[in-house]
Amino acid sequence: MDTDADISPKHGALMILSSAVCFMLTDKVLNCGLIPKSAQGTSLSRWRYKNILLSLIHSVITGFWAVACFYRQPSLAEDMISTFSWFSYSLVAFAIGYFIHDIFHMVLNDKSRQSYELIAHHIVN
Repeated sequence: MDTDADISPKHGALMILSSAVCFMLTDKVLNCGLIPKSAQGTSLSRWRYKNILLSLIHSVITGFWAVACFYRQPSLAEDMISTFSWFSYSLVAFAIGYFIHDIFHMVLNDKSRQSYELIAHHIVN
């Protein structure tokens, strides 16, 4: 079982940074011909396709990770406020890294109202 003594704020910061960098690199890999022709009409349609795909990747990873958190520490189901583990702490840090990447991704590539609503969603989460 994980203990609070094993958890360091440095670990969280490193996980956030690593997650943001991983999503940035995944974004770059998607630029190497992995976007279908149907999504290559305009630069905005390419960007939206990549953004949706990155969101799907994030949700699949965090979805399975969340299930694993409850499997590893069933007491999370009873008290999510005071129950704490290195594994669940890492999940939150990973998600924050994705949110940071996605905010920058949207600010740089999409100036629509919908984009600003999603940025607000990421900040609130």
